[in-house]
Amino acid sequence: MKHFRMLDYGAVAAMLVFTLFLMVIAPKLVVTHFNGAGVADSWSSRTGLLLEPALLLVIALICDWRAHSWRKRDGMQTLPMITFGEWRLLSFVGLALVGFVLIQLAQIGFLQGDGVHI
Repeated sequence: MKHFRMLDYGAVAAMLVFTLFLMVIAPKLVVTHFNGAGVADSWSSRTGLLLEPALLLVIALICDWRAHSWRKRDGMQTLPMITFGEWRLLSFVGLALVGFVLIQLAQIGFLQGDGVHI
């Protein structure tokens, strides 16, 4: 369980470090919402970028709770390796991490596919 938690919360820490880096290079206003057509319709200060790490932390906490309940149910609290179910949870956290990074890059205008310039 220790290795699972290290990877689970390590993804959150990596997201937070990346977000702090983006906050340094981001413009003063960042997009906080895109409408259904992909056009920016709401802006905030750079601190709006902290929403994604907060959401990733919530996802990581839910995955940690789920992994702990699986181990407790199956009587594997002392197993020193990551189980198959835990790898699935980690892959979900990893996919969320990649998705949130792409959203943040779009928020600061790095991905200019929709022509939105701040």
